[in-house]
Amino acid sequence: MKKTILVIVGILLLVLIPQNVQADNNLPNWEFLPNGYNYLEDENFDYTVSNPINYGMVTCRNYIRIKPSVTYMLTIFAYQEAEILTVRTKAYDANKQMISTLQATAVSRGEDKYYQIVTPSNAKYIDLEFDVMEDYGANLGLYEVENNYALIEAIDYNTYSNLSALQLRYQGPSLDYSPVISNNHGLYITSCDNPVSMATITSAIKAMDDHDGDITTQITITKNEYLANMNTIGQYEIVYFVVDSSGNTATLSVFIWVKDMASPVISGENSYSTNQYTPLSLSDIKSALSAEDNYDGNLTTYITVKSDAYTSNATTPGTYSIIFTVSDTSNNSCDYPVTIIVSYVDNIAPVFSGTFRYEIANNQRLTLQDILENIVVEDNDDGIITSRVTVEYDYYSHAPTRVGTFKIGLIVSDNRMNTARKEIIVVVMDETSPIFMIDTQIINIDISNNNMEISDFVQFLERTQTIKQNLNYSVIEDEYSENKNTPGTYKVLLDVEGEELELQVNVFENLVQESVEVDFIDLVVNFFITLWGKIAAFFKRIF
Repeated sequence: MKKTILVIVGILLLVLIPQNVQADNNLPNWEFLPNGYNYLEDENFDYTVSNPINYGMVTCRNYIRIKPSVTYMLTIFAYQEAEILTVRTKAYDANKQMISTLQATAVSRGEDKYYQIVTPSNAKYIDLEFDVMEDYGANLGLYEVENNYALIEAIDYNTYSNLSALQLRYQGPSLDYSPVISNNHGLYITSCDNPVSMATITSAIKAMDDHDGDITTQITITKNEYLANMNTIGQYEIVYFVVDSSGNTATLSVFIWVKDMASPVISGENSYSTNQYTPLSLSDIKSALSAEDNYDGNLTTYITVKSDAYTSNATTPGTYSIIFTVSDTSNNSCDYPVTIIVSYVDNIAPVFSGTFRYEIANNQRLTLQDILENIVVEDNDDGIITSRVTVEYDYYSHAPTRVGTFKIGLIVSDNRMNTARKEIIVVVMDETSPIFMIDTQIINIDISNNNMEISDFVQFLERTQTIKQNLNYSVIEDEYSENKNTPGTYKVLLDVEGEELELQVNVFENLVQESVEVDFIDLVVNFFITLWGKIAAFFKRIF
C-alpha cells in the first residue's frame, strides 16, 4: 500500500486566516511542520564542496515550512571540529511570495556559535543557505545534514542543550497533521453578534496528499455543532473528513468559540452641580443610570459603585467623581464616571447675640449707642460684622423718658447679602416722684419717695423749657445731694454753658400739709398758671 500523507491546513484565529498555498502535485514532506524538533532533513538539502575542500555550502531544495513570529536557532553539533560561517535566508508568505530577506544574528557561547532567525508575523516558509568549515582531517561528513545541523524553535543554547542526538534528528511531518499554531487543534474565536461564517471557516481548510496532490474538493463535514449555535455563547466542534484515492482518511476538528465580546453600555446623567448645603445621595445618582447588554439585555440592577470620591466630600467645594460599573455574564465590563461639581454657596444669614430687652425707669438715661454696644453680630463666612449693623426703625430714642413699650429695629447683611433683622424692646416705667414747681428756681420735693438727682432737675427744666434741651452744664455748688433725705432748703448752683442758674430745693416731710399754710388763693392761681403753661409747652415740644 502506498504511503499517503494527508494534511488539512487550518488556522488559529480568524484574523490570521492564510491564503491558499499553490503547491506541486508531488509535494515533499517538508511542506509540513515536522513532528520532532529539527526542521532540517537530508533529502531537502544539497551540499556543495568548495575550494579548499574543507569548506562547503548547504542549500535547501524546497521551501521549509515554519511558524510565524518564532525565533529559530541554527546550530552545528560538532562545533569543536566545524563551524557555520555565514547564513542566508528569505521569508515567504502562504503563496510563496517573498516577504523579506532575514538577518541571521550570530550568538557566541564560549567556543560555540549559533545563529538566531526570527520569522515575520505573516511568514509561512523560508529558504536557507549557509556556509560551513571543517577542520582538516576531521572527516565529519558535513554533507549529512541531519547528523550535523539543527534548525529548531529556541531562543538560546539552553533550550536544546539537554536534548539527545535522536531527538534532534529530523522526524518528518505528522501524517494527520492539523494545521494550527503551537500544535493545537484549529480554533476560531468569534463574536455572537457577528459570528464567522461557515464559508469563511471552510475556505481556510486544505487537504493535500503526497500522491493525489490537492484533494481539498473531497473534504466533507461529518459533525457540525456550530451552524445552529452561531449566535449562542459556547464552544462548538466542526469535524472535517477527507479520503484519498487509496482509501486513506484524515479528519480535522475545528473548534469555534462563540463569545460575547461586547461590553454592556451604561447611560444616564453623567454630571451634576450642587453646593455644600444640598448634598446628593448615592442612591439618587445611581437611580438615574441604566445598563444594557447586547447578549444579557437589561443589567440596570447589576450596576455597582467602583469608586466614590464624592460622598466623603459632599460638603467640601470641589470637583469629584463617582465611577459606576457593570459586568455581563461573559465578564465584559463597563465603567461609567459621573462628575459632581460642589460649588460654594453662602445662604446663611448673620446671627445677632446680646441684650434684646431693656426695662428702665423714665428718669434713667439709655442711648442708642448703649444698646448697640451690647450687640454682637457674627456671620458664618465673614466673621464678626457688628460694625455693619444699621437702625431700620427707632420708636424710642426721640422721647426716651416716655412711659411705655418701644421697639428699635436693627438690620445687617453679610458680603453675599444674606440679611438678618433683630428687634430691641425697651420698656420705660414711671418711677419718678412728683415735682411741684412753685417758681422756676424753686423745687419742692416730698421726702417720702425721694430718688431725684440733679440730672433729673435738669431734665425737668428742659421739658418745661426753662432751659433749652441738650445744653452742656456743670454743677458749681450742691447742698442738696448729701441732704436729699433730710428736710430743709438747699442751694444748687449750675453753670449752663457759661450762665449761672441757681436752684432752691425744698425737701418736706409732708408737702401737702406745708402747702396749706400758703395763701390758698395765691397758691392756686400761681400754681395753675405756671403748671398749665409748663404742661402746654411740654406737650407741644414732645408731640
